[in-house]
Amino acid sequence: MACNYRKCRQPLVETAIVTICQHIFCLSHGPSLEAGQHRTNCPACNSSLDRNANDFIEVDLQPSDRFKSLILAGQSPDIILDITKRAITFFVLQQSLGSQFLEYVAAKSIEKTRSIEKELKSLMLKMKEENSVYEHMKKALTQECEELRSKLIASDQKLSHLERECQKLRISARNANNSTSNEAQLMNRSFAHPNNIAKSSWKSDLKRTHREMHASPDSLSDYSPLRSTMRVHQDGQIFGQPLIPDRGSPFRFVPINSLNPDTEKGSSTKAFQFPFGK
Repeated sequence: MACNYRKCRQPLVETAIVTICQHIFCLSHGPSLEAGQHRTNCPACNSSLDRNANDFIEVDLQPSDRFKSLILAGQSPDIILDITKRAITFFVLQQSLGSQFLEYVAAKSIEKTRSIEKELKSLMLKMKEENSVYEHMKKALTQECEELRSKLIASDQKLSHLERECQKLRISARNANNSTSNEAQLMNRSFAHPNNIAKSSWKSDLKRTHREMHASPDSLSDYSPLRSTMRVHQDGQIFGQPLIPDRGSPFRFVPINSLNPDTEKGSSTKAFQFPFGK
């Protein structure tokens, strides 16, 4: 048997308190009397109990053999059977109360289980819906990642192509700058002191012409020193300017008479004559 106090329900082993209203309690939760009083209420059914009328007593659940021998000694069989009947009825009632309590606990457990099952089903349905949404989002994100990867590969290829084109343009610009710089330097050198260049070239050519005229006067009668003075550039330009076709020299050299020894002494200063005005 167990304590009939609903929040206790502890098994009773040695000592218990039994009431006239067919309830049994442990010593902690049984009927209690205040000082100077003999009436109280049952903790289970709230029935009025009187101590003086033996409405509740303390019993030994494990009586000794001496107690068993003396408790019903001297009683008639009718009284013994009546006491036994009442004791058995109390025991059956306690078993029924225990079964009812277990049924109550089972019903509460079933109700709680059903409530939990309902919540679980609702939660499972919600999780399935969320899972479906997440799967859809996953597919969309995967597709977006693939598109971004394709765009990244295309952008990388385009960037590589643009880098190669930029490198080619840099090389072309560098070559063009070098060519322009060389031409500018050549023009600067040519136009910086053109008279000195022409004079030095003419002097050397005049000396060479004078020597050749002494060696063979007849072969240089139509010789133009200007033609040898001008240095033609490799690309067909003179001092960075387009080459003009040769129209003949404005100078005409006259051979010196090598038979006149008197005039040969002054030939270094009068090696040629300029036929201007003719």
